[in-house]
Amino acid sequence: MLASFYQWPNFEYRGREVLTNKPSIAAYRAPTAPHTFFALDCQMESLAQMLGLDPIEFRERHMSHQGDRMTQGAPWASHGALECMHAAVQHPIWQRRAAWKASSGKDGAGLRGTGLSVGGWIPNIQPCSAEVKLNPDGHLTVLTGAVDIAGTNQGLAMLAATSYGVDIEKVRIVTGDTDSSPLAGLSAGSKTTYTVGVAVIEAAEDARLQTLTLAAGELRSTGQPDPPAVLAQR
Repeated sequence: MLASFYQWPNFEYRGREVLTNKPSIAAYRAPTAPHTFFALDCQMESLAQMLGLDPIEFRERHMSHQGDRMTQGAPWASHGALECMHAAVQHPIWQRRAAWKASSGKDGAGLRGTGLSVGGWIPNIQPCSAEVKLNPDGHLTVLTGAVDIAGTNQGLAMLAATSYGVDIEKVRIVTGDTDSSPLAGLSAGSKTTYTVGVAVIEAAEDARLQTLTLAAGELRSTGQPDPPAVLAQR
């Protein structure tokens, strides 16, 4: 993240491991991201001030875009950082920052200011896949390799139900092992819902299309007309 969010012509990273007597910690969302972007955008702000450039324009000039290479060689997916920054600078809080700063008073008591920073999380971390099967009893079975963390199975069930067109009570999430389940990647990193979820949506949409196609064929074989209203939903 430190080397990929903005495009650097040259980059060198040095890390140091420090052992302490503090108790160990557990997992938390977006590990290291807040610290990384605090350091990174502080530098971007300082560089812009040293060069006498507008800090927003300076960030925009060096920001990575879709297709740009990250430091490990993988291409960036669309991340929307530029759009978010453009929306932020149009907000009244940013537009009125000069008046807010001036309202702190001449003596400097209660200094006031407005800051803007850009941060994010690396998308497109690992490829994912999923299988959706319609059972004879009318239930959907969704097979994934993702472990349920913080209720992700419930989210995947909602996505499958919406995409296929059934009530969520008719969706069963099955987590297989590495011998039988589709590739899901790491079940961590704040990524399960937006990576495995996309695979579930596409698998459910494909299963729905196959179901409607089979149903239309059955209707033709009995001499009944195709159900255009149902097919039109796909």
